Amino acid sequence: MKRTLIVIATALFLLIAGFFLWPLPSALQAGEEKNLRILDRSGLLLYEVESEESAGTLKRSDIPDHFIQALIATEDRDFLSHMGLSPRGILRAAWENMKAGKVVQGGSTITQQFVRQQIKPAKRNFSWKIREALLALKTDMRLSKEEILLGYLSGTFFGNRAYGLTAAAKTYFNKSVSELSLAESAYLVGLLKAPSTLNPFKDPTAAKARQELVLQTLREQALLTQEELVEWKKESITLASGKVKIEAPHFVFWQLQDEQLKLDPDREMETTLDLGLQKEIEGIIERHLETLAKQNVTNAAVVVLDAKNGEVLSMVGSADYFDAEHDGAVNAALSPRQPGSALKPFTYALAMSRGGTAATTVADIETQFFTQSGNPYIPRNYDYGYHGLVRYREALANSFNIAAVKVLEKVGVQSLLEFLRSAGIETLTQSPDHYGLALTLGDGEVKLL
Repeated sequence: MKRTLIVIATALFLLIAGFFLWPLPSALQAGEEKNLRILDRSGLLLYEVESEESAGTLKRSDIPDHFIQALIATEDRDFLSHMGLSPRGILRAAWENMKAGKVVQGGSTITQQFVRQQIKPAKRNFSWKIREALLALKTDMRLSKEEILLGYLSGTFFGNRAYGLTAAAKTYFNKSVSELSLAESAYLVGLLKAPSTLNPFKDPTAAKARQELVLQTLREQALLTQEELVEWKKESITLASGKVKIEAPHFVFWQLQDEQLKLDPDREMETTLDLGLQKEIEGIIERHLETLAKQNVTNAAVVVLDAKNGEVLSMVGSADYFDAEHDGAVNAALSPRQPGSALKPFTYALAMSRGGTAATTVADIETQFFTQSGNPYIPRNYDYGYHGLVRYREALANSFNIAAVKVLEKVGVQSLLEFLRSAGIETLTQSPDHYGLALTLGDGEVKLL
């Protein structure tokens, strides 16, 4: 028994020692990184994501001391003293989460965040958290605190496609890092908590409130006097335009969400988008919205696919990505919405796969159906009329609602759900009873991407 314990202890020691003696993953080591260029199908540039290397390597001497103070005070107050992990931070987060009954606070250190942003885990499960903690300890042993800080600030996300402090200072204030005031530094540090939610171009009030919380944290840690706190809270924040040089922004940012990007050695990614077609579609949308202005139509979205292979040739998620007043940054092409009559063709296709034909008839007359709960359901056609006995092709071409519901009743809601899922529709996850016969009309809780 004693010998077995010795063998196990020795094996564990060698395993742990080997882990810490093994070189750090290349992603956690400093090295030159080229810009990431997103290209259309012909090689035309859509967007170039600048790395800190191309913008000029971020140096500690470039970063104002007050920015570092605000970052550490807010994100990881024990950063300079811990060894990659903060027991106090972990316990504090566990206590707050327990009180709230849900996850409201994380216990990650700056080192852990640096590891996470560099490794980009496919899944952040329990086994990853263990690996992250071990890599954080190892990183703290191998790199200096300054190297970790610079690595973190060179790649962390500040929102609005600003990766790294250099890009953030330029995007939000059109300044170099060294020019940032304390108020601006606190503003940027505040964005790190939730870059999308605190987007100052969409919700400046929320961003300002978060900035004041960062300043208050500095006061609580005696890094500001009360007089300085009041003074810096009053400083006016003037944001830059927020616009960047980019083509097809919704499509590009959709591509950049893929953390497993396959790039060539020159860090270029050729996409399926046709930039010429993209500009043509954008022009059509602009002209069409002008004709609908009196009807208060202010936005539109279009996706053009190659029907043979499914490639995205054009994606316009809104009329103007930078139009915050009309939520231009929201990609309406990918936002879940009710599909309406788009599900009727699937209903008829399923019916025809079971022996029906385009000439099969169905009665488009007033009909009362009963739901699972026993309540009556009486669908109406868009013209509030009835069309008698009609063929499938006629009912589909005219988008008759009653006929479609009758066909769905015949094939079954469960069967249609299975058919839709087999076709690649992944958002219909509820039971057949949840959707009912309204599924074919795309009504109620039916939402697709």
